[in-house]
Amino acid sequence: MTFTSIMVRSVLDLLDEHFPGGPIILDQLRRARADVRSLIRSFKPWYHMEQNVPSITVEVTNVCNSKCLFCAYQYQNKFRIGRGVMSDEIFEKAISEYIGMGGRSVGFTPFAGEPLLDPKIIARIERVNRLGAWTGFFTNGIRLNHIDIERLLKSGINAVTVSTAPLDSIMYQLLYRNDHYLDVLQGLQKFLAIRNQIRKDFQIGIAFRSHIPMKQVLSLPDFREAILPHLTPKDNIIVNTRGFDTWGGQIKPEDMIGIMRLGLPPLIKRSPCVWMMYGLYITWDGKVRGCGCRYGETINKDGKDELYLGDLRESTVSEIWFGDEIKQLRRRFERGNLPLVCKNCTVYRSC
Repeated sequence: MTFTSIMVRSVLDLLDEHFPGGPIILDQLRRARADVRSLIRSFKPWYHMEQNVPSITVEVTNVCNSKCLFCAYQYQNKFRIGRGVMSDEIFEKAISEYIGMGGRSVGFTPFAGEPLLDPKIIARIERVNRLGAWTGFFTNGIRLNHIDIERLLKSGINAVTVSTAPLDSIMYQLLYRNDHYLDVLQGLQKFLAIRNQIRKDFQIGIAFRSHIPMKQVLSLPDFREAILPHLTPKDNIIVNTRGFDTWGGQIKPEDMIGIMRLGLPPLIKRSPCVWMMYGLYITWDGKVRGCGCRYGETINKDGKDELYLGDLRESTVSEIWFGDEIKQLRRRFERGNLPLVCKNCTVYRSC
């Protein structure tokens, strides 16, 4: 192979094939490791970190063009009100206030949506980069075949990760449940080809969400013939077959196929999650949340749940980040009174 992220055949794949109990044991060990880490870190002071300036995620849209079987977007009507694209007014307020408080990291990955469906996404990335901040996003890759890739690469974007299925039309339809496979394949190939011409040092990430082992994913003809020749040693290739999130209990074990596995939530959560300690999430309609990962299992008509912190139309980014609401939310971990969605979250990581 020509890239560093693929070194040897996955040990997990071997266990999947030759030891039926292997994945279960390893999942339990993975959770135990997270619990030990959480227990150790629960004795470390963390209050001083509340004075740090966070990274922010700006959800430019909550609309998606895919129906991935492992994603909560398919159930979004149950926990979110409305669809749309972030207005210029909210975007400019969020970015100017964030940069004004010293912020330097802006992500554009929606909670459950596709950032490239925002018609102004490249201009917005250009705007943030001119202000000196890091920018990046995850995409399902469908729109890569229809945007100005050269302009995107020249925008100053720092990180792009394409989340996709194994590169086979039937497998893609099975996992992503849309008819845009050729768009993804051609768009990714085009992105890599243009990258190699104008910005070869740019590292792209490709995250395969897969129901088959790594070895099979990397041996598929479309990958080997259309994508592999364009990759560089810096590119980051991931084959994700386990650790899929339940999205607050919405995705069930029976939704998984092949060797896909849901992650197990850590049992020990005595300090705030890293996502709550280091990041702030701004939704397309201006609401601000203490976590960009998940929504509570119940949400009222105003779009508020236990992780809701405020609204940019009523407060500033600084007022919300250094305010009492988020501090009290973090202290619930110490008291063992976690929001239900945090208690069941499989992507919790202790700060």
